[in-house]
Formats: sequence, C-alpha cells, structure tokens
Amino acid sequence: MANQISGTVSGGILTLRSSGTAPYMVSADNLNSLAANRYVRVRLKNNANDPMVQIFFTTTTQPTWDAKSSVTFATKENASGYSTYVIDSGVNANWSGTIKQTARTVMFRS
Repeated sequence: MANQISGTVSGGILTLRSSGTAPYMVSADNLNSLAANRYVRVRLKNNANDPMVQIFFTTTTQPTWDAKSSVTFATKENASGYSTYVIDSGVNANWSGTIKQTARTVMFRS
C-alpha cells in the first residue's frame, strides 16, 4: 500500500515519486520478523531538499501505527547517486517481540 507515491521498476530499481506532502509506502502484513533483527538496511537516492526519513513499525503486541513506534534517520539531500543506510531500529524500546509491518515516510520540515 502507498499514499501519494507512484513508482516504476527498471533494471531492478524501484523509482518512487511523491505527489504530495505526506508520502509513504507500507510493507506486506505479517512480516513475522523477530525484533532481534534490529537493523534495517535501506538503499535510496534522495532528490529532495529534505534529508529526513522515518520508518514506522507495528508489532504483534502493538499493532497501531504511531510515532512512538518509529525511528528517524537523515539521508543525503539532493544526492547524485544511491547510498545505503543501516538504521538501528533497536534504539526504540518498542522494537521488540515480533515485527508485524513497516512503513517508510519522508518527513518534510515546515
């Protein structure tokens, strides 16, 4: 599922374009990933002026989407190429038990 995002795949690369101020994409449900797998690896190229990305997550015991269950990281603004980011989701105490689903969103500064 996605909101305010359109995408194409070419050469094994998923290219997403935002069409609004609150874009996000959601993983499949029931990932059943143990929270012991605390690192999330994301490879992306940020063509925007804002560097912040937020990953939300739900667990089997906390199935509701909210900011308490998220981690934020900075990316390179207006990047000329792709970069790989390794995010330690375990810094959030709510990253525990079984991870059910993740969502990625771009955060815009006002």
